[in-house]
Parts: sequence; C-alpha cells; structure tokens
Amino acid sequence: MPLILLCRFFLRMEMRGVEHVRDLRSNVILAANHPHEIDPLVLVAALPFAARHVPLIFVAKERKQYRHTGWRRYIYGGFFFKLLGALPASVGVCDYEKALHYHIAALQKGYSVCIFPMGRRHLTGDIEQAKGGVSFLTAHSGLPILPVRIIGLERMSYADFFLRRRKAVIVFGPPLYFTDISEARESNPNWTECERAAVRLMRKIMSL
Repeated sequence: MPLILLCRFFLRMEMRGVEHVRDLRSNVILAANHPHEIDPLVLVAALPFAARHVPLIFVAKERKQYRHTGWRRYIYGGFFFKLLGALPASVGVCDYEKALHYHIAALQKGYSVCIFPMGRRHLTGDIEQAKGGVSFLTAHSGLPILPVRIIGLERMSYADFFLRRRKAVIVFGPPLYFTDISEARESNPNWTECERAAVRLMRKIMSL
C-alpha cells in the first residue's frame, strides 16, 4: 500500500518490542495512544513483520461525529476510513456490547482490532479520560490487549512529515489481559470498572 511506504520513508520508522507481537498465537486488541491523525497509518505500517494481524480493524467514531471538523468531514468516517478498515462505534448508547458490535464480530472472525482508548487525539495530560471500550473488548473476548506507544509525532505538521523532520518510534509492550488492568474478575464488567481499567491501561501505554 503506497501510504504505508510513505509513512516508513518520511517518518524513518523504528519499531521496538516486536518480539511481543511475534510471540502472539491469537488475534489481538491493539491499544495505542493517539498523538496525531495519521496514527492508524503508522500502526499499519509498523506491522508487516506480523502479517497475521493485518488487516487491522479500527474502532472509529460515527461519521456524524466529524461534521464540525472542517475539510476533514468529507473524508473522516467515509470511504477513506472504510479503506483503512475502520468500522464505526455507536455513540451514546451506554452499552459497550451494542456500541462495539462490529468489532466484537471482527474479533470472533479472527481479525485483530485496534482501538485508541482516549477516543480522540491527545498528548499526555488527560489520560484519566480514557474510554472503557477497550476493557470491555478484552473482558468479553478473552483475547489479549497489545499496548502500543507512538512516540515522535506530537504536534507534527505536514511540513515536518514531508521534510522528514520527525522520526516515529513505535513501542510494543507485553500483552495484557483484563485481570492485568482491573481488580474485577468477571467477564462482563460494568461501565465504571471498564472506565477505570482503561485508565490503568493508558498509564501502562504511556510508560512504555
């Protein structure tokens, strides 16, 4: 895919902790921080060495959530997102099983799913606002979370990208299960415990 080659060339990408991906024997839930809007492309570009996890299915917002994003509203949530493998999560239903039904089905079919627990782009100071969908997916499916930290893209302009001013470092951490990020042990945790577990996960991601 040309976009993957562009990311690898212009960002001079470096992958660390690749052994954590190679050792996995199942599909997985990738959970990453989200410093820049090109993060999905960066993650796909980082995984050719582990082809069994590609294509990734991404968790995205519904198209209507992008209507106030300027020119991006014509791209986000539409054909381009579908091309990347992004499926929408329903907003406002207060039920993770209903909100993430596409992604639950993808995991059941053997695909790996990627989710940004913050639900939006962020830097480092607001991880207490992490969303609990990632916790629900691992508890519901029994599949591991692969924590990923993307470093080097914070506040990157597109001039920085095309002039190769940045280097992207993608750090893969060891797999985690729901019991690693939660004090609860049930397979169907409530909304509050999912949110708390997501915050603990984000702390682990940002420490990679």
